Amino acid sequence: TTINDIAGIAKASLADLEKGRHWNDVVIEVYARMNEAVWRERGVHRESSATPREFAARLARTGLPASSVEELTRLFERVRYGGSASDEGSGQRAAACLESILNACKATA
Repeated sequence: TTINDIAGIAKASLADLEKGRHWNDVVIEVYARMNEAVWRERGVHRESSATPREFAARLARTGLPASSVEELTRLFERVRYGGSASDEGSGQRAAACLESILNACKATA
């Protein structure tokens, strides 16, 4: 999987929304794609014992855009652990965060 493949998947997730896909699913998928991208492009793997916030802090220390990593992590935590429903804005912010992270991966690859 290349960065372009992952970016395509993120865009496809947003397109799925038009077909009735739930925003929560999109936020979770985008977060998973971030994890995949940083592992493949930067060699940074999330240990199973690491919380999302611990992993976000680790990613920020590697030079990835901290604000994007932190915002995507917050969106993910709200959906996954907080029982909050996402909306269109959350899905779009998640995708924008992923795009920022992917661009940073490309710039330092």
